[in-house]
Amino acid sequence: VELVVVIDRMGRVASASVYSASDEVLVEPSIRAARQWRFSPALRQGHPVAVRVAVPLVFEAPRS
Repeated sequence: VELVVVIDRMGRVASASVYSASDEVLVEPSIRAARQWRFSPALRQGHPVAVRVAVPLVFEAPRS
C-alpha cells in the first residue's frame, strides 16, 4: 500500500488517502493506522509548515 499523507503544522496527520494498493483489504487498516501517527513538523525558514508525503507500507504474511 502506498499512502499520500498530509502532515499539518503541528505534526498531526490531517489527511491520508491511498495512492496504490496491491490488495483492497489492506486499504482501510492502513488509513486508520496513518491517522494515529505523529511527526515532527516540517520546517521552512524555521517555521512549521504542512507537507504532503508519500508513505509506502509493506505487509508480509506471517511465516509458518
